[in-house]
Amino acid sequence: MEADRPEPTYGVKTIANLLMLTPRRVQYLVQEGVIPKPSRGEYPLVGSIQGYIHYLQSQLAKGAKKLDEDARLKTAQANLRELELEKARGNLLDRDDVKDTVSEVMSVMSAEVGAMPSRVSVDCVGKSATEIKKILSDETRHVQENIAKGLAKFGAALRRMASTRSTGKKKTTRRVGGRGKSAASRSRGAGSVSKS
Repeated sequence: MEADRPEPTYGVKTIANLLMLTPRRVQYLVQEGVIPKPSRGEYPLVGSIQGYIHYLQSQLAKGAKKLDEDARLKTAQANLRELELEKARGNLLDRDDVKDTVSEVMSVMSAEVGAMPSRVSVDCVGKSATEIKKILSDETRHVQENIAKGLAKFGAALRRMASTRSTGKKKTTRRVGGRGKSAASRSRGAGSVSKS
């Protein structure tokens, strides 16, 4: 029976030769708990080989993990450099700048649409349905034109931001939209007075 046989043991030089190590390295691995301690200067053959194989496997796993971490770090660094290059070229915009500009455009649009009832209500008093429809159509067209102008200014502001980023100039803030005249003042002209 093999179980009854004692495990063969060998001296440090033989174990070192089998594992392709120096005797000092074998002694160090014993201190680290990788290889079993010798008994009377003799090291167990199977325990020494298995201990060293487990040690190498763990070192390999650590090395693979380190390689994976290094690869991920290099990829992240490359992505960061790519983003910085795109930003320098003016192809990326600062999120806060875009949010501010969009917010300004939206407030202009909201103001235009929100002011529409008060601008046209006075003009609609005593008018026929056809006249009211024309007043509302004119005012709607005016609001659409102002929104289109605001969006054009928004596009120009984004281009300026991109240009500013690529040239390194200091950013400037400009108003994106503005308030328009009432439907009555547009239809009547600046100095005319309406007849009631």
